[in-house]
Amino acid sequence: LISSDTFSLSSELKSQKYLNQVAVKDGGNSTSTFETAPIAWTTTTGSTTFTWDGSVSTSWDDGSNWDQGTVPGITDNAIIPNVVNDPVLASATTINDLTIQSAGTLSLTGFGFTVSGTFSNDGTLELYGSEAVSLTMDTDSGLVKYTGSGTYTSLAAGNSYFTVEFGGAGVWTFNNSLNVADNFLISNGTVNASNYNITTGGDFTLSSGTFNAGSATITIGANWDSSGGTFTPGSSTAIFNATDSDNTIASTGSTLNNIQFNNSSGNWTLQDALDVNGNLIVTDGIFSTNNQNINVAGNWSNSGTFIAGTGTVTFDGTTAQSITSGGSAFNTLAITNSSSNITFADSLTATNFTCSTASVDMKFNAGSTYTITNLTLNGSSGNLITLDSTSTTHNPADRWNLNVSGTQSLSYVDASDSEASGGSLISCTNICTEVNDNNVNWTFGEVAINWGDDTAQGTNYSVNHIRCMGGVSPNVDGMTIKSINVYTSGSGNLRLAIYQGGVLGPGGTGPTNATLIWDAGIVSVGSGWFAITGGSASLTKNEVTWICWKANDSTIYVYSNSSYDSSSDFQSAEGRWNGGAGKDETISWESIYPTGGSYSNYWYSIYITY
Repeated sequence: LISSDTFSLSSELKSQKYLNQVAVKDGGNSTSTFETAPIAWTTTTGSTTFTWDGSVSTSWDDGSNWDQGTVPGITDNAIIPNVVNDPVLASATTINDLTIQSAGTLSLTGFGFTVSGTFSNDGTLELYGSEAVSLTMDTDSGLVKYTGSGTYTSLAAGNSYFTVEFGGAGVWTFNNSLNVADNFLISNGTVNASNYNITTGGDFTLSSGTFNAGSATITIGANWDSSGGTFTPGSSTAIFNATDSDNTIASTGSTLNNIQFNNSSGNWTLQDALDVNGNLIVTDGIFSTNNQNINVAGNWSNSGTFIAGTGTVTFDGTTAQSITSGGSAFNTLAITNSSSNITFADSLTATNFTCSTASVDMKFNAGSTYTITNLTLNGSSGNLITLDSTSTTHNPADRWNLNVSGTQSLSYVDASDSEASGGSLISCTNICTEVNDNNVNWTFGEVAINWGDDTAQGTNYSVNHIRCMGGVSPNVDGMTIKSINVYTSGSGNLRLAIYQGGVLGPGGTGPTNATLIWDAGIVSVGSGWFAITGGSASLTKNEVTWICWKANDSTIYVYSNSSYDSSSDFQSAEGRWNGGAGKDETISWESIYPTGGSYSNYWYSIYITY
């Protein structure tokens, strides 16, 4: 090539990878070197497009696998179509543009890879996760799949993808938030969100392997399926924000923490039972159980639409829970939380409302209406289910409305501030109370409950002494003492009393410094059970309580046993308290029990009825 001014390489030459010699001659046909030639010149190199055909192997570095017969250089473009032998790198590689066509695959296998131009991916880019990768990710199409078996502390191809899959046996730990335009997939290995958020415009699928969510917020634009692997929820929140109506949630074997439904155009349907460790919030959209059951350990809040079907929603937390129905009805609402309060923040409708867990304290919003078809509330002795208003003033204006139209089963219930005249009469006659009263259209039966030892057994001991039996009073509000009952023989006068306070054994100081609750006065007894009535005092719940008796009369006998009766409510160690002086039954009991005395291992047939 000869020119008097400038020259360029011909198009036939630009595809050559190496130039062994370039001779530059001036107009007089004399040769000049690059450094000293008096003629100014430049060289320009173009880009050639190479198409992979994999005709002989999978090696990227074998020119026989490319349509040009040689390997593309750093300024060339490469196209990877769908062929039998997909390309696999054998060394670090740099090219200009890369296009992976539909169903085509490029595997980096641990080698560095640079795309200095445009990366267009309609197929799959596979990498271990340890590679040095430099490219601008195609977030409009294609799959990037991590297949390594090592431990990786970041994502080699960046934090933005169209679809990403973790399919190797390795461990990947995020060091930044992850944005996925379409689907997030885990088919093997372990992925640690490490408290970084994940946003996926499509599905979240855990078909195998382990995902540790930490405290991440996971935003899902379509379906959720964690039924095939191990999902560890941590303190994470899953936010469902799809805009279409055919989204599903499958989580068999996995527990989620907080979940939220958050798009007015979205519709989500359960495929199996759902277990939520935290809060369940329907901010907007439609959430349908598809007749599946739900367990919730946190709060329930609905301002969208909840479709219960025939499923059961069970509130099984161990701390306080609140329920806001938002006007959506429940089929069966079950309460199993016995550790704290349950607060119903608004009106509610349920076909079945059940609670058979003792000691539950349920508070209903004053003025709201609770429409129940079938009501089942069954506590246990000493551990009543409490129903009360959120208001503490116990005025008629503070009542909550209860409308029951179907079956009822109530026992061991303490109800207050309930206006039930909108439905059937609420009949609670089996160990039910109304400590704070203010109920309308309720009927309560008075059933005596015994505390102490109501079995007639043991040996009769003469009452020429002052003694007490102690234990902790039941966990029941408003216990009004109806009687003290004692099993005796012989005849004569006896004086009984009830104290609260003091210190139980072993090693305690007994009723010393306890406060007198009721001096039952002198009673004439004979042989058998005798009830001393006429008092109106009340016991404080969960308080050390003593039944005391005294007489200066060796002709009266109270029965006792030298071994502890497991059905007794008295303390199981050290038994009775032997008082000091003051056994004269004609003298009133002191308002504060005096000091002095000791324990002995005897348990007496004596009890309180309240």
